[in-house]
Amino acid sequence: PLHPPTLIESVVTGDQSQVGHRLAEALVGVLDDETRRRRMLSMMRAATSEPAAAELVREFLTQNVLHPIAERLGVADAEYRAALVMSQVVGFTMARYVVALKPLAARSRERVVADLGATFQRYLRGELAS
Repeated sequence: PLHPPTLIESVVTGDQSQVGHRLAEALVGVLDDETRRRRMLSMMRAATSEPAAAELVREFLTQNVLHPIAERLGVADAEYRAALVMSQVVGFTMARYVVALKPLAARSRERVVADLGATFQRYLRGELAS
């Protein structure tokens, strides 16, 4: 199971120019593990069909994982940045692991982590439009 404090610590500790990469590595690590992927996909599927489930998933991931990461990084507008990351997490998970959107589903793990990590890095530490 996902242990938020451990995940948060592993993401925020170390070179700040690699925060996005570490978060992408953690996400893909969860999704590439069949047991953890099934749990996460079950939550996401429930969230797409049941408003109460959507609220639970949103609150859990945002309040227990993404918002604390953004806050620990000490960046402005941490809650908004966490929401941007969450949008990518949901979209990526659905596109690669549910819909199996080509060529995303066929890309190597390393390439996906690198590309997703760059987006997470921008959202978490980079400049946002004014």
